Amino acid sequence: MRKGLDFRHAIAIDMKNGLPIQGKLYPSHYSLLYFTKGKPKTFRRIRTPIERCRHCDGEIKDYGGHRNAMNPKGVNLKDIWTDIPP
Repeated sequence: MRKGLDFRHAIAIDMKNGLPIQGKLYPSHYSLLYFTKGKPKTFRRIRTPIERCRHCDGEIKDYGGHRNAMNPKGVNLKDIWTDIPP
């Protein structure tokens, strides 16, 4: 890449349904590469709240019984996006 651009992150976009054009072969994943101009001063991790059951208000994910290993601030944002339509 050009001088002065710093790689920050790679995000994979998962296209399970594919694109609507029939008879064409498309990749199932696309990659977004995130670069910045110059080094950023801070990096803040974005966390989402732990999912809870709407009936019992218990936590849905416990990482295979390892509840004590989870961060109480929430779950890190995932690197794979599945909610982007083609």
